[in-house]
Amino acid sequence: MRFAFYIAKRYFFSRKSTNVINLISFITLIGIAFGAGALIVVLSIFNGFERMAFSMLNAFNPDLKIISTKGKYFNRNIIEQVLDSAEGIEAWSFVLVENTLIEYENKQYIAYAKGVDDNFVKVVGIDTMIINGEFALYYKSRPMAIVGSMIARNINMQLNFLGSLKLWLPKPRSKISMNIVDMFVRTYIFPAGVFAIHQDFDTKFIFVPLDFLQNSLELDKNLISACEIKLSNDADIQNVKTYLKNSLGESFVVRDRLEQERMFYKIVKSERLAIIMILTFIIVIASFNVIATISMLIIDKKQDIKILNFLGADPKTLKKIFLNQGFIINSLGIVLGIVIGLAIVLFQKYFGIIKFPSTSTLTYLSYPVVIKYSDIAITIVIVSFVGYFSSLIPVNYFINKYFGNE
Repeated sequence: MRFAFYIAKRYFFSRKSTNVINLISFITLIGIAFGAGALIVVLSIFNGFERMAFSMLNAFNPDLKIISTKGKYFNRNIIEQVLDSAEGIEAWSFVLVENTLIEYENKQYIAYAKGVDDNFVKVVGIDTMIINGEFALYYKSRPMAIVGSMIARNINMQLNFLGSLKLWLPKPRSKISMNIVDMFVRTYIFPAGVFAIHQDFDTKFIFVPLDFLQNSLELDKNLISACEIKLSNDADIQNVKTYLKNSLGESFVVRDRLEQERMFYKIVKSERLAIIMILTFIIVIASFNVIATISMLIIDKKQDIKILNFLGADPKTLKKIFLNQGFIINSLGIVLGIVIGLAIVLFQKYFGIIKFPSTSTLTYLSYPVVIKYSDIAITIVIVSFVGYFSSLIPVNYFINKYFGNE
């Protein structure tokens, strides 16, 4: 093995009889480095967007959420005793969600009105996502609304007391009528702030006081559609979830963050897999240079191979020589690619040179990047695997052709 590696190293660093072989070897090394570096950079950017998306989702979705399986509304008194007895719960908030048609200065928009109580900001970080105004449910006993940024943009909403939002809410248990007005409740509320979390939320939700929404719908003050829960830092989410499920029975469903946005998490995993597959395909294309390099090197060193064979080197040893040649090229390409990729990622992380426009605000954000050791390991495995088989193909073909197979 040492002999085969020594000869391979000499072949790699020595001048070839044809300059084009040196050029192809250099191009091959750069191609592998480019593929490895691209994999590091793209996966780091994806990790950054993934973390950004999850932090935004955490600002909207609670640790746990309780909903009823037997209707749209349920009485909060049913679960309050269970919440009081559960360990690991830091705070909870009762919410009520209803469809609404928003009217503002002759513009209309369909969204969800989410009624929340004063504890809501203790459960989620929505108050940290305000880009205009403030998260205030009341102003001098007057109910106020906090509107998604995309909704505010579509209706050209202004934060002042000159124009209010007109909300059309469907009456609970109302019968179908030829007069549509009889099927809806009309109410007014002034906007207090604008939030920007994620496009899926910014285009769908406005927050209003829970009692305001209950009164508008003429519902009992104890009727809610969900209970959102924040756990303490040392709480075991699965233990708390299991306790709540066992205590509340089959009439309620307890969902963690993954279950609240199951489709989103599936899409994230699928996108990550797709990115890896696409970049692996690019690396496979680049590996054709490895095949060409090894093939031309074997042809160039044909006389040397015959001499080595005459001196006792069997075909197996000859194969190891050129497999090690491919190993050297791939190893140098991987190291160079990882170094370049990490340099680009770190430069972006600390200086934020490359930016993109925010979909929720008018500002530009730096591309987020997060380096993970697992991504470096994945890069090494993928490039090494592709490089090994790229070297094996020409080695097996030419050595078997020239010297037979033992």
